[in-house]
Amino acid sequence: MDLALDLFKNLDLLKMLAPSGLELFGVEDPVDQFSEYLEACSHRTLDDDEKSELLAELLESLSELKIDSNGGDPDARDKIQAIYDLLDDAIEGHLLQVPDLMMMGKILSDAGWVIPDSLKQATAKALEASPPEMEGDTEADLVSSLLGVADQAGQNPFDVYEYLNSVLACFPPEAAAMLLSVLIVANNAVVNQAVAGFLLHRDAAIAQSGAGALAASASKNPVQSSLIERLVRMRPWLPQDRQAHIDTAIKAMRLNALPPEKTELPKIIKCYASVCDGSGTRSLFVTRRIGGHYQIAAVMMKPAGVADAMVISELPKSEMDAIVREMKSSLPVMEMDLAGISRLLAFAIADNFTQETPRRSNCSRWWRALVSARCIPIMLRQRKS
Repeated sequence: MDLALDLFKNLDLLKMLAPSGLELFGVEDPVDQFSEYLEACSHRTLDDDEKSELLAELLESLSELKIDSNGGDPDARDKIQAIYDLLDDAIEGHLLQVPDLMMMGKILSDAGWVIPDSLKQATAKALEASPPEMEGDTEADLVSSLLGVADQAGQNPFDVYEYLNSVLACFPPEAAAMLLSVLIVANNAVVNQAVAGFLLHRDAAIAQSGAGALAASASKNPVQSSLIERLVRMRPWLPQDRQAHIDTAIKAMRLNALPPEKTELPKIIKCYASVCDGSGTRSLFVTRRIGGHYQIAAVMMKPAGVADAMVISELPKSEMDAIVREMKSSLPVMEMDLAGISRLLAFAIADNFTQETPRRSNCSRWWRALVSARCIPIMLRQRKS
């Protein structure tokens, strides 16, 4: 599993570089790129660095292909189907080993593609096919690799969640749920916070497993009060049938909660909202200061609710100002007060709730960065009435 860990680290470094405008690779047909990657997996012709470069190029191409497909491009849709066909052939031919299958799931997930059931089943079967005497070692290696990837995320639970979510996407729900339960056993505070994000997962079985794992862990290990606070904040965003599971977890965790930690409150600098584009998409941006560092919190909202959210941390003021200038030059925005931003976000979360579309795990972090969660239930009731 060390190969998978190394590839994950190198790939995410290249992903950070690619959007900056640096042309890392030449333009190539995505179907040909995918075929080249499959051949490299089959014949083991590339070293780790070369494979990471190929994966970064492939991720960028697949992401662009997905965007073109969403825009109605028939050629892009044909190429997507051709790539799925190539993947099915490679799986049927047993050309991909476990690290390759996991990496393929991560690539497709990060590019916004649907993970085919054939890939999920192949990954699970490949792990089950390990010799009996190696079965425990295989599971331990996988968990160790996932924990290692978590360490590379800088102990940021929201980044850890994104890692785990994209990696677990290549497993069937039952296997992904089992791995979450195993990860919790490690009693890693950052991983526990990341597992909490899976309570918002679109698959109910995975969400229920995450809640059960947190409750079980609380019976053995003290729980951070911030984790309980986060679950309380998330609860109103969930349908009623899921609230019962999170209620059980919260009750168990409160029985073994650590005292609340004192944290420095941020100072809000400015709030911005973009105008809606033709598809009804708009964004919110908030700049704030914590100690000697600055942050930018951003959320993208669509008619179905919150679609994505992120917080860029540990910025020097000059870099924050440069990002804000770039933002203002790229789309029409208006300044708003915090109350207005809070109201827009609450309405978007209510749209998630009423339309039963999944909330992003990072939305919890966004809300915590800005406002009290006490107004969420009020907004939900207003939106439903």
